[in-house]
Amino acid sequence: MHLYEFERRDFAILPPPISRPFTSELWTDRMSPGISTFGSNPGEAARSLSPLITYAKEQLQHVSDRWHEFPLFLKATAGMREIPPNQRIVIVQAIREYLADDNTCPFMFKNIEQARVIAGEEEAAYAWAGVNFVSGALLDSEWATGTETGTGHWKWAVLQRRLPSTSQTTTSFQIYSNCR
Repeated sequence: MHLYEFERRDFAILPPPISRPFTSELWTDRMSPGISTFGSNPGEAARSLSPLITYAKEQLQHVSDRWHEFPLFLKATAGMREIPPNQRIVIVQAIREYLADDNTCPFMFKNIEQARVIAGEEEAAYAWAGVNFVSGALLDSEWATGTETGTGHWKWAVLQRRLPSTSQTTTSFQIYSNCR
C-alpha cells in the first residue's frame, strides 16, 4: 500500500496548476503472501487486506472524519495475471465486496474499477511515471526515463535526453534481467 498526499488545487486559475503528489517510505506497507496465493479461497484473499487498511487508518487517524473522501485503489499485477482466469475473477469480486463494505473499509470505494488486475502494459506505464516522478523528469526536465516490465520476467529502462531547441532526442538503453 502506498499513501499519497496532494496539495489542494486552486480551480480559480484555469487551467488549474498541476498537483504533485507527495509520498514517503514511511507511508508504504506491504503484505505477504500476495492475494494471488488465495486462489481457492477468495474470501481469505479479501480479508488479507485488513492489515493494510488498518495501516492506512493508523497513518490517517488525524483525518478520520474524512476517510470516506479518500479513494482506495487496488491494482493487482503479475501474480494475479498468472493464476487461472476463474480464480482471478472470484478473488477480484471478493476484494471489491470487501472494499465496498463500510464495516471493513472506511475509505471511498464507489466504482468496481478501483480494484482490478492491470495489464502488463499498464503496469509498465505506472513504472514509467513513477521512475520519472522520482527522478524529477516527469515535468519540465531535459531528461525522461522510460521503463517496460514486459511479461514480469524481464525489465529494461530507456533514458532519453531532449535536445534543446529541437524535437529530437538521444536515447541510451540500460537492460536489466529480472527472472523469477
